[in-house]
Amino acid sequence: MGGEALARSSAGYVGAELEQAVIDAMYVAFNDGPRDVTDEDIRNAVIRMVPLSRSQRERVETLRAWLQEGTCAIGVIHREAPSRVSLGTP
Repeated sequence: MGGEALARSSAGYVGAELEQAVIDAMYVAFNDGPRDVTDEDIRNAVIRMVPLSRSQRERVETLRAWLQEGTCAIGVIHREAPSRVSLGTP
């Protein structure tokens, strides 16, 4: 499997999730031998995970909508942020 196929299988994942997939793949490879980590190990780790973009779809969409409204900017907190935006409790 090439890097392009691996990239397609990880669409929707954020950097921290991809980092965790690589770490998981490293544990699998170490427990198997040890041996070198393969793209297949990483792909299998990605398949076992559910990215936040799917498990928290509603919250992500709310944040994106809030950003598009112009009342919020990435990395900036505005005092006039709408109180109707509720992310709930984790």
